[in-house]
Amino acid sequence: CASMNTFSHHRYNMVRTRAIVIVATMKQKHLESCLSSIPNRIFPDPKIQLEQYPTSVNLAASIVLTALAKGDAGKGRTILDLGCGTGNLGLAFAMVKSDFVYLVDCDSDALDLARENVEMLEEEELIGSCSEDEDGCCMEVAAR
Repeated sequence: CASMNTFSHHRYNMVRTRAIVIVATMKQKHLESCLSSIPNRIFPDPKIQLEQYPTSVNLAASIVLTALAKGDAGKGRTILDLGCGTGNLGLAFAMVKSDFVYLVDCDSDALDLARENVEMLEEEELIGSCSEDEDGCCMEVAAR
């Protein structure tokens, strides 16, 4: 992403992205299929002390579609994924057009994987790109 800014907030690293794809009638299998295209779904070297484990595409799709049905996700909503790991759950929220999705993790290695996933999904146009945010940048990544 060309307009990536760097900042830090306490001891957390953060990726912020704006979703632009509308998926009002998305079905679970479709969302699972989209999530399956994420290259870094599993930690190559999980850190046991941080309880790093992957969120399955089935579970992520189910959580997101339930939140969408209840009005807790989608247009007009901001999502905060604390302990985002590779970003699977937060990116699923971005795919259903939540206005902003914040991916936060204390592990910079995990956030590097999440950043790669964000960039890949932007290239595939499954989530918004940096140039489409009203303040000029939709992704910010901490350097810590």
